[in-house]
Amino acid sequence: MSDLNSVQLIGRLGHDPELKALQGGKSVCSFRIAVNDGWGDRESVIWIQIETWGKTAENVAEHCAKGKQIAVTGKLKMNEWVGKQDGKKHSEIRVTAFSVQFLGAKGEQQPAQQPPAAPPAASVPEINPYAPSPAQAQPAAPTLPFDPNVDDDVPF
Repeated sequence: MSDLNSVQLIGRLGHDPELKALQGGKSVCSFRIAVNDGWGDRESVIWIQIETWGKTAENVAEHCAKGKQIAVTGKLKMNEWVGKQDGKKHSEIRVTAFSVQFLGAKGEQQPAQQPPAAPPAASVPEINPYAPSPAQAQPAAPTLPFDPNVDDDVPF
């Protein structure tokens, strides 16, 4: 059996994401999410370091802010280095995200630089320009009679 390195998390950003442009035009975005663990009086918070690359990184940096709830799918990655000041080996496990979904209600936890959206007027009915008109509506599909003498036993 082969090994599996897959992570799925849902949590809230602990701070605004940090986007960096690297040589060669690649983008990397780093942020931490808080994931609740346990239940009731035994609940605790686990902070997970996340990194995303490319267009995903740019989208996270543009659309997410501290407190925004997201879903992350990715893999675990181990970073190891030797400290310049102390000469000791250090290590860190983080998640490299392949997919980030923005959760929560539309407009929830908007970044500070964007003004909140104005509430819709209550007296204006919502119109869907793509909905078919009553004249274009499809008639209901005809129902077929049930015949108890037909054997429809499927062999699989």
